[in-house]
Parts: sequence; C-alpha cells; structure tokens
Amino acid sequence: MAEPGHALPLRRLHRRRAGPEHLAVFDTEWRIHTADPDALYHAPRPDVVVARRAALRGKVALVEPPVLVVEVFSPGNRKADIDEKRRVYFDHGVDFYVEVTITDDERDVGIIWYERGPHGWDETSRAHGDDVLEVERPFSVRIRPDELLF
Repeated sequence: MAEPGHALPLRRLHRRRAGPEHLAVFDTEWRIHTADPDALYHAPRPDVVVARRAALRGKVALVEPPVLVVEVFSPGNRKADIDEKRRVYFDHGVDFYVEVTITDDERDVGIIWYERGPHGWDETSRAHGDDVLEVERPFSVRIRPDELLF
C-alpha cells in the first residue's frame, strides 16, 4: 500500500490515460511463475502498474509482466529496496520502468522514464519540476512532474 505522501501523485498518475489496450491500476499483486509449476513468486508491489487489459480481466492478480511499473520514491525509501525492485522488474520482463521522486518538503518532483535495454534499464527521458516529460512508448505521455503534486 502506498504511503500517505504518495497518495496525491498516485491519484494524478492514475488519471492519465494509458491507451485503449492498457489499464493503470493500484495495489495489484503481481505473481511470477517459478520453475516449480505449483509455486508462484510474489513480486514487489509497484505503486502503479500499467498492464494489458486482457491480462487483468477476471483475475485477482496480474500473472504476466506489466507493460510499465511506476515507483514513487520519497526520502524514506532505502537504496537497497530500490535496487532490488529494479532488478526484479527487469529480470521478469517489464519493458518500461518509471521513477517519481519527491523531495522531503513535498515541493519538488522529478520523473525518470526507463526502457528495457540489452543489459539493464536505459534512461529515455527525464524531467524535473516544471519541465515537460514527453514519451511515445509504450503510449504517449506528456506531463510536468510538478503537476503530480500541485
């Protein structure tokens, strides 16, 4: 579950349209199949998951990689936790990963957009404050980071 300081940016991120074939959801469990066909690994819960609508229909949890995951980081997040989440998302097929950072006083926001590269996450776009972040993949997004708070 998202921390209270994450609530407003998450609601605003959620209102952004992800295209007709995608759906952004909160607090969704992502179950990853393991080598044991009777076992599932429960991945870390991203703050926002964007998945294909078909992957969510009629299911209580996502059982295929999301199209995109968003993590909202505040000063309380530990670097080890962040690194572990990035690794899990990459190792299990997520193609796009977004980090939203919020300053201690919740007055400034930054967004970094990553795409899966051959050996790790490749940063494709970055915006801070009133700058505009604009990406076309996996769907068109145009946003000023500060709009997530104010």
